[in-house]
Amino acid sequence: PVAVEIEGLVAPVAAVAAGGCGNAGGHSIVCDAEGKVFCWGDNSYGQLGLGSTEATVWRPRLCEAVGGTPVANAACGGCHSLLLMQDGGVQATGDNSRGQLGVETNTRPSIPAVRTPTEVPLAAATAVLAGATSSGAVVGGRLVLWGALLSGVFAASSPTAVPVPFATAASHIVSAALGERHCIVADSVGQIYVWGTAASPHYELTGRPGSTGIERSALDMLSLGVEVQPAATLPSDLAAELAHNTIVCAGTNASYFHTTRRKA
Repeated sequence: PVAVEIEGLVAPVAAVAAGGCGNAGGHSIVCDAEGKVFCWGDNSYGQLGLGSTEATVWRPRLCEAVGGTPVANAACGGCHSLLLMQDGGVQATGDNSRGQLGVETNTRPSIPAVRTPTEVPLAAATAVLAGATSSGAVVGGRLVLWGALLSGVFAASSPTAVPVPFATAASHIVSAALGERHCIVADSVGQIYVWGTAASPHYELTGRPGSTGIERSALDMLSLGVEVQPAATLPSDLAAELAHNTIVCAGTNASYFHTTRRKA
C-alpha cells in the first residue's frame, strides 16, 4: 500500500471507491466527511466527473461539478461512477454505452458518455453500486438496477426495481454489490441472493455444483419467470453485522463480505 496525498483534503475520509476493467485504466474516488469528492485516474469517458476531456488525471482533484449537495458515498464501475448524495439523491458520470448512467429511457441510450455528474431519477437511496457496465441502488430496502449486467445482454437504461424474493415479508436489503457478471445482495435476516454468470463450469453462483450458471441479467431472468433463489444463509451474528458493513464483488465471479468480527 502507498499513501496518497490529496491536496485540499482536510476532513477525515468517509468513503473510498475504485473501478476499471478490461483495457480501461482504473479510477478512484474519495469522499470526505464534509461531503467533498476527490478523484483521479482514467478519465477517458468522463468517469471522474470533472467536465474535462483529459484522458488521465494523475493527481487527486476536487470534483466541483457536484454542486452544493454534499456527497455521502461513491461507487466506481468499469468506466463510469455513481455518487450517493447525503440527501438520498444519486448522480452518475462517465460511459453510458450500456445505459449504466440511467439517464435515458430509450432501448439503447443515445448519450454515449457524460463528463459531469448528472442526476439519476431516484430519491431516498441509501446505497449505490456499480459493476463493469451496470449500476444499482438500494431504495427503501429494495434493489434497483440499470445498465447491462452481462456483456452483450442489455438490461435497462433507466432504474428498474428487481423483486428479490425475500425470506420474510419484513425482510429488506442491507447490503448489495455488482461484479462484472454477477450481483449479490444480503437481506436483513441473513439470506444471500446471487445471480449472473458463473466463471467455473462446475459451480453456479449459488454454490451448488453441476451447473454452468444462468447467462442472463437479473431483469431478463425475472421476465422469463426464472426465480432468483437464496444462495446461502449467514450465521445470525454475521447477518446482524451486515447492517453496518458491506459486500464486495470482484471480477467475474468472486464476492467478499466485510465484517467487524475478529478472531479471539
